[in-house]
Amino acid sequence: GKSEVIGKTNNKMFSYGLDLVKRGYVVIAPDLLCFESRQGSEKFKKNKEMQRLYERFEFCKYILNGSCLQTKYLHDLSVAIDVLCSLEYVDKNNIGAIGHSLGGQESIWLSWFDERIKCCISSCGISCIKDIEDYEVVQNFAFYVPNLNNICDIDEIIKDKPKIMIMTKIDLCDLEETKKWIKYYENQGYHVLPLNLEDNKSLKPLINLTNKVLKDYHQKREDKGLLKRKSRALIIGIPNVGKSTLINRLSGKKVVQAGNKPGVTKQLNWIRVNEDLELLDTPGILWPKLAEGAYNLASLTAIKEEVLPLFEVAKYILETLSKYYPKILKERYNLEKLDDDIINDLEYIGRRRGCLIKGGEVDIDKVIILIINDVKLGNIKGITFDRF
Repeated sequence: GKSEVIGKTNNKMFSYGLDLVKRGYVVIAPDLLCFESRQGSEKFKKNKEMQRLYERFEFCKYILNGSCLQTKYLHDLSVAIDVLCSLEYVDKNNIGAIGHSLGGQESIWLSWFDERIKCCISSCGISCIKDIEDYEVVQNFAFYVPNLNNICDIDEIIKDKPKIMIMTKIDLCDLEETKKWIKYYENQGYHVLPLNLEDNKSLKPLINLTNKVLKDYHQKREDKGLLKRKSRALIIGIPNVGKSTLINRLSGKKVVQAGNKPGVTKQLNWIRVNEDLELLDTPGILWPKLAEGAYNLASLTAIKEEVLPLFEVAKYILETLSKYYPKILKERYNLEKLDDDIINDLEYIGRRRGCLIKGGEVDIDKVIILIINDVKLGNIKGITFDRF
């Protein structure tokens, strides 16, 4: 409930909503369903035991209807963000979520669910699912989302279905390093095909490989006296690797929205390429835990740039170039090696590239964007950050 958050109880430790207002923030603190003003009918307001039963009742009601309490919470909290964003004095590009206990849990869920959340602070909010099961921890009802335990890697879902791995933007990569990954995935049972999607001639090998992969499938149907069936393929991959661009190239026209940034595709779309092939375009998917790979993804704009500090992303790009591609570092930025203080390198690049502000000082923020865009826009070629 909201009372602790807005300072209406004696427990001042949890009145962080009021504290934030005093610091100049705009705060909305809604009651979640089952708490305070949303505790249901009089039947459930008699005592604390009945109040707890109301949460259980709502949980069971949503499950019976094919949903869950978490869905309701996320819907309501997103509406609260809508309210904030409707206020002209609210900075819509800097919305955050903070909470304690159940509020902390919901802050985490909301930051995953609603892209408008730029910062999340959770206190005592959540546990690992495995720990909850292993140590028999009783969690709140909103934590239990149907099928949450069945989320697995895509290979477990695809299993033995024919798989073609298309390595796009091959014109930008380090071919020697990429060949190691090609061999690795071929050993995993994939048919691997490197492509440059800017070259329409590169599509013919893909069409030939698709026909080859599906030859046995069509032959089995023919042997059974069945008519030839239209092939349907699922297009999956991390964000911003060219999935939608590939579909547009195969279709010969723009049938899906594409852009050089993650998150352009937001829903599933069946696309009819020709009489024999239909493709399912999907939003980009990522691993549950990115760990060190996050900087590789951010450097190549496979995740939104603001997910990680832009300074750190630019620093990572320079350090990776220095480590694996010193010749490119020299050619692009005229740096033999990096200084112990990366700021000195950024200032040097800024002066050479004209990233200056009034008074002749270097605009460091502009230099950072310049370095990130050098990779994003393909100004730097022949690099592969994922090392085998």
